[in-house]
Amino acid sequence: MMIEHLLQPGQIGNLKLKNRIIYSAMSFNLNHHQGYLYDSEINSLVYRAKQEYSPGLINFPGMNTCPPSKTGKNIHHTVYNDETMLAVSKAVEKVRINGCKVMTQCGGGKSNPGLGPSDMVNTNTGTPIRQMTVGEIQGYIEEVVKSAKLCAEAGFDALEIHASTGKFLSLFLSPYTNHRTDQYGGSVYNRARIVMELLQEMRKAVGESVALTTRLTVDDLAGYLTIDDGIEIAKYLAPYLDAIQPSTGFNEFKWTVTPAYFFKKGYMLDYTQAIKEHVDIPVIAMGKLGNPALAEQVVASGKADFVCLGRPLFVDPEWITKAAKGEEKEILQCIGCVNCFMENDRREIYPPQRACTLNPSNLREEAFAELVPTEHPKKVLVAGGGLAGMEAAITLAKRGHHVTLCEKSDKLGGQWIVAEHGPEKAEYRTLIPHKKNELQNAGVNIQCGVTVDRSYLEKFKPEMVVLATGAVPKSLPVDENVKFNVVQGNDVIMGEAITGQRVVVIGGRFIGMEAAIKLAREGKHVSLVDMQEIGKNANPRLAGVYRNQMVESGVYLYPSCPIRRFAETGVEITHMDLPLLLPADTVVFAVGTKPVIDLKAVLEEMQIRHCLIGDCKHIGDALYAIRDGAEIGRLI
Repeated sequence: MMIEHLLQPGQIGNLKLKNRIIYSAMSFNLNHHQGYLYDSEINSLVYRAKQEYSPGLINFPGMNTCPPSKTGKNIHHTVYNDETMLAVSKAVEKVRINGCKVMTQCGGGKSNPGLGPSDMVNTNTGTPIRQMTVGEIQGYIEEVVKSAKLCAEAGFDALEIHASTGKFLSLFLSPYTNHRTDQYGGSVYNRARIVMELLQEMRKAVGESVALTTRLTVDDLAGYLTIDDGIEIAKYLAPYLDAIQPSTGFNEFKWTVTPAYFFKKGYMLDYTQAIKEHVDIPVIAMGKLGNPALAEQVVASGKADFVCLGRPLFVDPEWITKAAKGEEKEILQCIGCVNCFMENDRREIYPPQRACTLNPSNLREEAFAELVPTEHPKKVLVAGGGLAGMEAAITLAKRGHHVTLCEKSDKLGGQWIVAEHGPEKAEYRTLIPHKKNELQNAGVNIQCGVTVDRSYLEKFKPEMVVLATGAVPKSLPVDENVKFNVVQGNDVIMGEAITGQRVVVIGGRFIGMEAAIKLAREGKHVSLVDMQEIGKNANPRLAGVYRNQMVESGVYLYPSCPIRRFAETGVEITHMDLPLLLPADTVVFAVGTKPVIDLKAVLEEMQIRHCLIGDCKHIGDALYAIRDGAEIGRLI
């Protein structure tokens, strides 16, 4: 069995677990006006618990400890009185099935809004944070302890203190944010004091039957709190804990706290092992452990006692079952796109909720899991082999339709072929092979190098056409007399464009930033221009890394600089309210895409039933494309 050690029983304190796998607390970022969990959230946890092989311990989304009225807004989840305790106890009862135990994060997250260890500004919201008095710190501890006792009464088997990633408690641990000179600041011991006192009081409140764990930042990856500090803090906390889960990163430096594709697999393991060597309680490993062989090796080698899987089970709820049966190729792997943090920008999903690029079934697992066979099988033509087209074809074929997928190029993937091309994108490159495998298993007839036009339609005679023809890069009008050549950012990334020594890249989102970095690393003089802020509205967990890479490679950045004109020898922009000519041998366009819908008019004229999905309907990203394909595949 591939994950033999992971499936062995384990124990945290007095809590016995059926295996060594913990499902991490994955918030869907839904806001309930009373702090309750929605049925969809509970059902999502239940769905993972009832799989043939399921986690030994399932962690609920973090519980706040204060009522909605105190925060002045809706909050995720809260346990602060008997009513909220009774509400969450119903959820606990539903999830504790199939031998699964349940845990929740309690305190340390978003409690005490506007307060912190020292006077500062919340970099997420821009609002000021006031230094807490000693009395307020003691009040906070009392508040969390009360909530912990209620959580224990609700039936939770374990409670996890969140002291990581720049959330409330970790602000006290870090010298970057803790500038106090009293007993809660200064030395490492003093900075850890609030967590020690909290754990001591929690133990008194919940007794020995409830396991106490913590997710602890042991290195902020920003040079302020180092692994040496982390080891010292872990040693201070260990006597009050039943298990410890080392973490890294700090939320102000957003690119350090989420396992994007820039991070190698198991990137936290060196930190995990360092803590394991200094404490005598179970250690829980985390951080891009979605490869079954890697996760198994972590426990088998003794680097950790348990493995915490968040996104791997978020992406594929059947991860454990497939790994246990040796079906690794069937596992849908997290690709590290961190779109799961961009719910507020997803206009196609309402109400806003945390979503996954690869798994459109989240929060509606049961409805999506069982594909309803069609009662009237149709001859369906899917035109376009990008992500939307592939997902639609897979879904339609699984439901019993006779599906042909046509792609005009010689390979499937569409724009994802560009997206996956970068040197850091190894995880992205797992997606198309997985989709090809699904297409084959579903029995889809795949035709590459085929252009769907009137002639093809007349011969094929489809009953239904799914138009998934995607989009192509936009250009800007340039006079034919200019001396520089013009290329597309996509072609630069793919290594298919010839560029001169002096390059001006127009467009400051991902294509533009990637192209600029690639060219600068080749020794070119690169300027990146955007009429807005560079990386505006882009995921900061990715954009922060690209920004750092651009600075390191010497890209000249010109944010908020509109283009005035294309001159004969370069690009004239407005900079500091004055004209500035950027000389160029090559200009690279990265100014977005436009839908390809030429076939729509032909279909309408031929009176063939059809629908549009993906970029040819609305310009979006991979999450939108896969979701659109999955949904239309369930409607036809």
